[in-house]
Amino acid sequence: MRMHRTVAAVFNRHANFSRGLTFLAVFILLASQALHAQFSKESFHNPPIEARPGALWTWLNGHVDLKQITRELEEMKAKGMRGAIIWDLGAIADPE
Repeated sequence: MRMHRTVAAVFNRHANFSRGLTFLAVFILLASQALHAQFSKESFHNPPIEARPGALWTWLNGHVDLKQITRELEEMKAKGMRGAIIWDLGAIADPE
């Protein structure tokens, strides 16, 4: 009798798992179709700013040149980048 209950419990868990997988598959299918509808050839060639690549820009202890910063930012903009995250490496350790 005990073995019969165990088989029933396993079958019940398997059925719940199968229903869960089916729901997940349908959800992923519907979500992918909705995302596909949002993207077009134009949005691929000219993505919005938040979808463009950025840069991690490391400065060494704040030793920067304003002319060079301006030139590099203009280059980033000309290449279609969204911007840069500036990380001052010297700010991690106290130089004194």
